[in-house]
Amino acid sequence: PEERGIFSSLSVDENLTLPPVIKEGGMTVEQIYDLFPNLKGRGSTQGTRLSGGEQQMLAIARILRTGATLILL
Repeated sequence: PEERGIFSSLSVDENLTLPPVIKEGGMTVEQIYDLFPNLKGRGSTQGTRLSGGEQQMLAIARILRTGATLILL
């Protein structure tokens, strides 16, 4: 299914801090913002206020925070 996997009622910062850490090696929020600079200034923006591309970036960023070994895109 093509879902974004973000919580639309939460802000970008809240979406990034919510996922549990699966194992060590996940990216920090600062590393995420370096990788996705479009999200950097949008920390307090609600998920529904992001463009489609920014929502996709946020969905990928949420996974990168967990320390997952494999991501299927």
